Amino acid sequence: MSKLLSTGAYGDLLLAHKAILSHVSEEFASILCVDTQNSSDSNGKKSAETIKTVLVTDVPIEAFKVMLSFIYTEDLKGLTAQNLLDVLFAAKMYKIIGLINACVAFPVSQFSNVFEVIAEARILDIALRWADEKCRQNGIDYSGDHRRAVLGPALFKIRLPLIKKEDFSKIIEPSGVLTPEEVISVYEFDSNAYGKKRKEPMKFTNQKRNKQKQNEKRTFLDPIKTKCFEAFYGQKNNNSLAHRMKELLGNGTFADVHFRIEEGEETKLLPAHKAIISVASDPLEAIIHFEVSKMDDAAQKTSDQSIAITNMSINAFNVLLQFIYADDFSGLNGENWAEVINAAKMYEINGLVEACVTFPISQFPNIFEAIQLARLLDFEEFANRCLDYIDTNVETLLRTNGFLQIDQQFLCEFFGRKNLQINGEISLWNAALRWADAQCRQNGTECSGENRRAVLGKALFEIRLPLISKETFTEDIAPSGVLTQKEVISIYQFHAHPELIGAPGGLPPLPFPAFLSREKAHRNNSGGTLRLEIGKFSEFARGPIGSERLGEHMFIRGIPLQILATVEEIGRNKYLGLFIKTKAPVAQGEWTLKCNSTFRILSQSILKKNLDRKFDSFILNKETTKEGRSSFKHMDIKDLTKDGLYNKDEDKVKLAIDVNCDE
Repeated sequence: MSKLLSTGAYGDLLLAHKAILSHVSEEFASILCVDTQNSSDSNGKKSAETIKTVLVTDVPIEAFKVMLSFIYTEDLKGLTAQNLLDVLFAAKMYKIIGLINACVAFPVSQFSNVFEVIAEARILDIALRWADEKCRQNGIDYSGDHRRAVLGPALFKIRLPLIKKEDFSKIIEPSGVLTPEEVISVYEFDSNAYGKKRKEPMKFTNQKRNKQKQNEKRTFLDPIKTKCFEAFYGQKNNNSLAHRMKELLGNGTFADVHFRIEEGEETKLLPAHKAIISVASDPLEAIIHFEVSKMDDAAQKTSDQSIAITNMSINAFNVLLQFIYADDFSGLNGENWAEVINAAKMYEINGLVEACVTFPISQFPNIFEAIQLARLLDFEEFANRCLDYIDTNVETLLRTNGFLQIDQQFLCEFFGRKNLQINGEISLWNAALRWADAQCRQNGTECSGENRRAVLGKALFEIRLPLISKETFTEDIAPSGVLTQKEVISIYQFHAHPELIGAPGGLPPLPFPAFLSREKAHRNNSGGTLRLEIGKFSEFARGPIGSERLGEHMFIRGIPLQILATVEEIGRNKYLGLFIKTKAPVAQGEWTLKCNSTFRILSQSILKKNLDRKFDSFILNKETTKEGRSSFKHMDIKDLTKDGLYNKDEDKVKLAIDVNCDE
């Protein structure tokens, strides 16, 4: 939206978009509906000279720019003590509730002296503007009598005797709001402020405004809380930018393009706005430009003025539009994820791509399909997350229909993974037969042992059949007809004389892997990746010094290692400490690990890189059970977010340590 706003400024001529302004403010809508149709030059391009202007009175240009910036992006950077009252007046005039509330909550601490900033003359100036707006709404002229009537008792809350005589004579007296008697009384007070008392009491107080107690919370409006400003108070900001943009998309106000989606027999037209779509996606901008130019061609002009979107469902395109307009991806789910990420990648909507790659893996109905698509679109890190999820949920996933749809190459990779948490190799054998039978039915062939073996191919030899008990092998596997007679005999030989397998002069090597079970084999790895996700990270960062979070352990060289994250204090700053530590109980006896590692905070944005730091040549043993960095990263949420290392929506930071150890 900031890009959309920045494309439209020509000096003091500010370009904006009718749809956005009309939707956010009824006042703007009533102004813009009166002959604001844009013109075009001979080339069909809009310019500062051909766009008809709408005159905005009583609002300085800087204040109007602040208001536009808030409408488009909810940005308040331009709001200062110097322009605060002008911005507040503009926000009130055009009924921008969120901006009114922001002005009311403006911190007094940013004023050098709040009572100098809001002098009595300035208060009256604001009051007169407010009165003029009320006169305009009531269809009456801005005369002194009408202003006075609208202000009512609030006029006498302003401490006119405290205004300098020069300002009073130049500003207040000509306004016509005061009666001649009231004007004279103010002049008399100025001439005789310390003389004898007046016979007639002053209608206006001459007492200076009292400052509030030091510890009392103040806003800049405290000195001028009068009835004419009471509308500023108690209004809830239920009109956020996201809410406004959702409504704009939903009701199609001033929509100037329609996308046509055909899904089966259903056809739906989705209204949108060229300006908003164009700044969000260069490919969509090109499509709109091309299609509109065709529509404008008299030779090809038809009654259908919509733009067709193919190969995409109505639901998925709606998710795309919701994100473009309001950064809302609540419609993203496991069912439409594949369509949405493919469209987001194709139309270069990077924020939606990032939302897709951080989508909770457990919500996918078919995680195997998600892996294949992620690899096709070069999201390897996301694919690895899915594989890690498969490792820990393999027993459940083997029973899904999604497993039956994977190809033979991925089946080989799947069965060959070292970290599968299965209830014995028999689980993989049974799953392999289910998969093979599904392939045979798909190919229109009989589910025979020979055909099963043919479709399984190399995947058959990733199953660690020698680790299945002899009894189970005899009852379930040998009779299946999948193995050759020679392979069956080799398994029985392994059970009878395992020490002779592959030995010189002994029995031939097995065609199937026969090393330790997957868990035990993993325990003896020389390296691996330790992981830790710190949920509720903002709470952790605010916690006491010494707070800890521990990751799941992994066996390296038979020693259980895990990540330890701590809150450390260096000077007056908090830092994230990151360590490798051993998990008790550790192996008995003497042991030493010589390690090299890379500590990292994982990026959660496709546009940012991981924060990597190498930590080489350190030793872990029974005495030294922890090594790492106590000042790995400053725990500043803003910096972490800027670097893509902190997920604000999930309040999460992801840590990893790649470690390799020699015994």
